Amino acid sequence: MTPGTLGSRIDSWPRILFAVVAGSLAILVSAWFYPPRLEAWSSRDTRLQEWSRADGFLKQCQQPFRQDVEPAVRWRLLPPLVCRALGLKGNEPLAFCWIGLAVFAVVLAARLDLLTGSRPWASIGTVGFATSGPFITALGWLGLNDGWYLLALLESAAGRSLWALAAWTFVGPWIDERFLIALPLALYVRMRLRPQGPGSCGRACLAACAGIAPYIVIRAGFSLVRGDAVSAAYTASMIDVFRIYAPYVPLGWAMGYRIGWIALAAGLLAKGISWRSRITGVALSAAALVIISVVAWDLDRSTGILVPAYVAGIVVAAQASARASDAGRSRLLMLGLACVLLNLALPYAHIVGFTVSWNRGPFGIWKSLSGR
Repeated sequence: MTPGTLGSRIDSWPRILFAVVAGSLAILVSAWFYPPRLEAWSSRDTRLQEWSRADGFLKQCQQPFRQDVEPAVRWRLLPPLVCRALGLKGNEPLAFCWIGLAVFAVVLAARLDLLTGSRPWASIGTVGFATSGPFITALGWLGLNDGWYLLALLESAAGRSLWALAAWTFVGPWIDERFLIALPLALYVRMRLRPQGPGSCGRACLAACAGIAPYIVIRAGFSLVRGDAVSAAYTASMIDVFRIYAPYVPLGWAMGYRIGWIALAAGLLAKGISWRSRITGVALSAAALVIISVVAWDLDRSTGILVPAYVAGIVVAAQASARASDAGRSRLLMLGLACVLLNLALPYAHIVGFTVSWNRGPFGIWKSLSGR
């Protein structure tokens, strides 16, 4: 079968079939090139990053409103409430976390297919994100619901309906507060991806504000009535300790996307948009990244809040490819594929505060870096 024939057959697939295949491929590629430490999973040692969040999440699933869990996850109530409603017991809630990542990968492929009109670019974009720090961490560390909050961010940025926007902004903060930090960037990208008539920006902002209002009101009201000294102390302690791990922030950001930062730069600095729009996008991205780096020290994982800019970058690349000649289109596709392959060829490390944990890679080729 020739590449042209294969491409034609893939183009004929229903979007849902393409999205499932591309999303599954992304997960398999990520798991193969950045294998999780299975021995850390089986050890159930709360001192290890791969299990520490799982321990707290499983306790939350038993009693969602318990107060003796890590302060950073105390208000992330929706996942444990859903798991409890579903009757999940023992370690079963951990599967809910993986399902979220799988759903995100599939929806990412579907959204990129719709936005780019190009299945090669949708595939490159989906697999490319699977080589990022946020995706690798969510796959390898148990008890993380990052896939669900990334899904909420993606749909807030790439969805069509204002009702859906209100719904996603309603659930997003209850999954992870990171959603709130990234929401302005998501709304900016939404306006970029789907420019509409006068007043569309205001309507989108109103829908988003209506969605997040219950979370803001409930959390603010709780703090005023009951006090929230634990959250305040956590924030103060993170600000204090930031000066210790600040030198590692650039490395953490770099490991977030590595070569994939090219896609984010393309999305934020695209040719054909005004300098005002470029400055706005860069400012929103930089502000979100700085804020999250101060309040959360899992640095490469936290770059996931920039997924709207990543999506915009893949769309920009696909649009440039569509305008190019046949030879230019092939060169751009090969460049995109080369970026993904180069990411896969480079070693990757989790950066948590001042701790650098290198992934062993396929067949343990980077084991000398990881030291384990």
